[in-house]
Amino acid sequence: MCYQIARACAIAGYTALYQECNVLPDVTIAEEARASGSQAIFDRIMSHSHLFRIMDDYTRAISFSDPKISSLNGDTALRSSLEVKQRFKIPKGREQDPFCNVNDGEECEEDPDSTWGDGGLDTLFPEAGFCEAMFNITEDMDIDEVESEEEAEVNFMEDYLIEPLPYNLSPGNKDVLILMAAYTGNIDRCARLCRPNMVKGEAGCVVRGIYHCPVFATWWSNQPRCSSSDGTRIMQAIHARMIMNNDLSRLISNRQSHVPVSDLPYLIWYPTLAQRSTYEALARHVPQMRQLYLAGGCICEGSTFG
Repeated sequence: MCYQIARACAIAGYTALYQECNVLPDVTIAEEARASGSQAIFDRIMSHSHLFRIMDDYTRAISFSDPKISSLNGDTALRSSLEVKQRFKIPKGREQDPFCNVNDGEECEEDPDSTWGDGGLDTLFPEAGFCEAMFNITEDMDIDEVESEEEAEVNFMEDYLIEPLPYNLSPGNKDVLILMAAYTGNIDRCARLCRPNMVKGEAGCVVRGIYHCPVFATWWSNQPRCSSSDGTRIMQAIHARMIMNNDLSRLISNRQSHVPVSDLPYLIWYPTLAQRSTYEALARHVPQMRQLYLAGGCICEGSTFG
């Protein structure tokens, strides 16, 4: 647990004890030391030519075998942020994975008491009773009996919206930079700034960026698919952008692998129009999209199309 001890030293300012830990210069510990005012430890870490990311606050894992060279990138759950709590509310809806005490091979009967709340609309709009935190190093989702007040004077790094990113980010909340990078289709910034899980509003920004930037769409097509419903929205945008680029290879060549109907896009004529032959080929090979072919055709050439 040498890295946990070193991080505790960075928070408390125990410089001598930190030096005895003999750990690699870790960016997580550096950001913790900077936020806690442990300048001596911070300067010692930053004096190295290369920094590493050993501690991963997203997964609560420590990687010794293959440490990655990194920079200060705002990916640390600082000690001060652990004081921010959310109040637990009454859950609504039906449990997704209720516990079921049955033998293997037997189906679990529906429990009439497994519905939270009073029923009705609660089952249509379920709520777990808390918001999933980006970091969960306390393993309690920051839940408490009372809601904490929002932090005052948070640095949202808005200056970097119109300036190049420094190698080491200054302390603050980088979510605004993530949203703008996705909105404008900036691959470099997305690759560097984005978190393992999307921040609030990021999926909509990603969709907008894909629709307006073909290269961004290609890059996203090579990324792991999101497990949430956002993955469907992003796939729809990718297919739409490819169609408007007159590229049907993702739809036609993959028909044997059964592209889910839910992944087929609706808007395929904005912000650009495909060629007439593209819409015709789409109607022939993807029957589920024939109505959209007509809509795109009307926009392309009016009533003479088709």
